[in-house]
Amino acid sequence: MSKKVLLCVVVGVIAIGLIAGGFILAQRLKNGLSKYDKEEIASVVENFGKALVKVDKVAPEEEIAKSINTYYTPFLTPGLLSEWIFNPEKALGRIGASSLPDSIEILSIERINISQENSVQQKNLGVTIGFGQDENEETTAKVKGYLTFAKSNANEIDKKVPIVLIVKQDCHSHKWLIDKVYINKYAFYDGKLLTKTLKDASKGMYYIGERYDPFAEREVYFTAGTNPIEGAIVDMGTGGAYVEYYTICIDKNGKLEVVNFKDKDGNIGPLFFDEGASVKHEAKLNLDEEDSNLVLYQSVVNRDDSGKVTDIEVDAYLWNNETHIFEYSETLSEKFKKELEEKYAPEMVSLSSLKFKEIKADFPAISAIAINGNEIAFSSGKDKNRINEASGTINHIEVYDIDKGKFTNSATLNKSWANIDKIKMNDNWILFRVVENGFSAQTECFVINRKTNEIKPVVTTEFYGKYVSVKDIALVGDNAFVWIDYYEMKGTPEQTFSSGKKEGESVANIYLPNGSSDNPFNSKGAGIDYSVTSSKIGLNSFKNETYNSSNYTVITNFQSTNDCIAVTSDVNNNKKQPQGVKFGNSFSAFVRPSNNYMFFGSIVRNHFIIAQDKNIIFEYRGKIAKAPFESLDGEKMKVNFLPYSTYINPYLTDTVASNDYIVSLYNDDKNVTDTYSNGKSYTSSPKIIAVYNLKTYKTKIIKGVYAAEVRVDGDMLYFVNHKEDNTPDSIIYLNLKENGF
Repeated sequence: MSKKVLLCVVVGVIAIGLIAGGFILAQRLKNGLSKYDKEEIASVVENFGKALVKVDKVAPEEEIAKSINTYYTPFLTPGLLSEWIFNPEKALGRIGASSLPDSIEILSIERINISQENSVQQKNLGVTIGFGQDENEETTAKVKGYLTFAKSNANEIDKKVPIVLIVKQDCHSHKWLIDKVYINKYAFYDGKLLTKTLKDASKGMYYIGERYDPFAEREVYFTAGTNPIEGAIVDMGTGGAYVEYYTICIDKNGKLEVVNFKDKDGNIGPLFFDEGASVKHEAKLNLDEEDSNLVLYQSVVNRDDSGKVTDIEVDAYLWNNETHIFEYSETLSEKFKKELEEKYAPEMVSLSSLKFKEIKADFPAISAIAINGNEIAFSSGKDKNRINEASGTINHIEVYDIDKGKFTNSATLNKSWANIDKIKMNDNWILFRVVENGFSAQTECFVINRKTNEIKPVVTTEFYGKYVSVKDIALVGDNAFVWIDYYEMKGTPEQTFSSGKKEGESVANIYLPNGSSDNPFNSKGAGIDYSVTSSKIGLNSFKNETYNSSNYTVITNFQSTNDCIAVTSDVNNNKKQPQGVKFGNSFSAFVRPSNNYMFFGSIVRNHFIIAQDKNIIFEYRGKIAKAPFESLDGEKMKVNFLPYSTYINPYLTDTVASNDYIVSLYNDDKNVTDTYSNGKSYTSSPKIIAVYNLKTYKTKIIKGVYAAEVRVDGDMLYFVNHKEDNTPDSIIYLNLKENGF
């Protein structure tokens, strides 16, 4: 063989080797997992298996939810964690004491490629809370194994049950977390065969399996006895961000086949059930038993805009062991509906049955209140606001010390007409907003130095060459943060404000000891900028470009406590948003629409509140979530989902929170008609105060109160007692814990 021919052969062999090697490497990169990944996945799964014995499935539902949150959080994605908290019957744990979950024995770990649509849906369920990866970067693995059970009185394995876990990796923290779990004798059932079975039965539901292969979520027994009929609840592998679809299959000689139902109209055929929740709608698939036969029923709970339950629908089906179909039962439907109605009706108490104290002011009208430890600051005035009448003057501020049982300070704003409608207070300052002109609703901001009792303006109508109107205020240490609308100075303030043509919104930061601040209007371009200086810690300013409907940054929520502030905003042009500012021991958090961080953005929108322990509480798909303030340095937001309470407003308007309670204020359904002393009639609505305990997850209602403003601080509840007649306003306060809340 010539050297030339030999060289060609060698080159060809090398090329083939490189191509083959590259193909193998590409396949490994696409389908394989590194040794380190497998070790991490195994560690998560095995440690999760050891934690199962800590969750008692026979405990009360709220205790199960609490245990799930405590013991499973390190191992589960937020999506699965919330699903189990809100549906504890789906969660794994121990049942009884004779045979306890012991460990998970892993048989195999393999990478799987979930469809792009599934990735998007999973992003909607979990990424917006705790996972930052793009759908193209998502890494998912399937773990097959056995969950072992051990006898409680002996150190030996009692039984093994097949288990499959879907585990996902966060692309920033690189932590693996369990996203789906199904444990039953059918866990290893062929997903492709199940897809075909469901499609053949449905005749037209082409979208079965569009997100992932259907699987047996749990096994069920249709009948009791020595030879029970078995089957499985099947996840159909379809649905969306808010809903999953299920059906039920029966085991016929080891093969799963779809079961038929007989509905209330006598029609016979397969039924498919949806399960999921939004703000106004919650559907759930439930199992029960009647005369040793399986009952399957779907419940639908509907709510109004305030979150109160308006309607409950239940369709229950009882297994007929002779015909082998599920038949609609009107009796069972009514039974389960009544049980749900009782579940969603919290305990109600009257104010007169509680131990409370009352503060009576020097003036008949009270508007805004603020709490600082054992002190209450509130605005008051001589003219009480009444329905269908012009607002009165509220230009006094009084401070009451609860421990001392007396007033310690008072100040008066020297304005002919004013309404102090917002107050913030700490040890050194009392910051307040004033509505000064009833016609054009000009609003300004003032501060009281508590050492000198001197009142000084903070943000007035003319501010840095603009007309401004104060929308909200925050007090953090020695800094006042003032959310303002600003306008170009054309004509008088009255003419400008009446026109409604504002330039934009901004948050000004004023250092109260010397009144200095930076110009919040000196930047061009959309977005919000910030900086921290040695003399003035925190947010300097929000800066927005010229107002128009298609290209504008707008602040949507502005919340604060005495040592932290949080702001959300929407930006239509999706330009740069701030990432966050840390100052002292507190944290200022802002919207960041990037997928890289899940702190605010698409999950925390218009409505949220801050608890005193610096936790953000917000609505997420009709559920209430709680998460701590933390920096945006790459760590994900740690979210705890709270079991739903009927009377806690999911939109969190007229809602406040402390470390231990969430309190919502509602109009009662029953109106009261009365007359003023001058003979004019009026109709007013008593209020109800809903108190949700963050430790017990129970709600209790104070009914028939005339509350105008509500605050909660630790265990203490405060509200303005405001009747629409000539009765002077007062402040009611009580200890929630001592009163059994």
